[in-house]
Amino acid sequence: MPRRPDPTRKQELLQQIIEHLLGSSLSGMTFRTLADALGVSTYSLVYHFGTRAELLHEIVRAITGRQQELLDAHPPATASLESYLQGFASYWQQSQSERNRQLRRLEIEAAMIEALEPESMDIVRTANASYRAAAVASLQGLGLTDHDAEQEAGVMMAIVYGMQVDAVMTGETERVNRNFVAALDQFRQRIEVHRRVRGIPPERGAGASRAAAAR
Repeated sequence: MPRRPDPTRKQELLQQIIEHLLGSSLSGMTFRTLADALGVSTYSLVYHFGTRAELLHEIVRAITGRQQELLDAHPPATASLESYLQGFASYWQQSQSERNRQLRRLEIEAAMIEALEPESMDIVRTANASYRAAAVASLQGLGLTDHDAEQEAGVMMAIVYGMQVDAVMTGETERVNRNFVAALDQFRQRIEVHRRVRGIPPERGAGASRAAAAR
């Protein structure tokens, strides 16, 4: 009976592969380039991951998992609008570290692969649907109607995703951060209008999330 791959070693290799890809691309990845970079044999990679397609799936799952960990580390508290926005601002600041920008770059590249081959992989699309559902639920918890929560979540996700792409492409993080502060303030104003229409009184202390976003 053939030996089964060691799951511990597989995770070690996967971590090393992701570290290597922070300075490389998915499109140019082969077992040979990875083996040379990691100092292992191509046989070892094939043994643990199977085909290139299976390896790609493992990598993309790990990358989207890191993004989910980042979101989980800054959960959108819905006790108040201010706490929600503070969590949003904290997530943004963490997402703009050099490492997290490179992980986002890889996720964007994976999303492009999915767009070209939708039948072969839907990991990023599934993750984005999960992010959107969580955002909708948070806004519903803040008092928005289902329709308004769906719309505002979709708009803000598109804006943030676009700014993350901007930061990855240009590296102009200070400018992009200023844009995020402005977008977050406009988002606050729209949410306050929705809440006011539903009879929810405005909150005080709006400065904390603005300060967090501007850091």
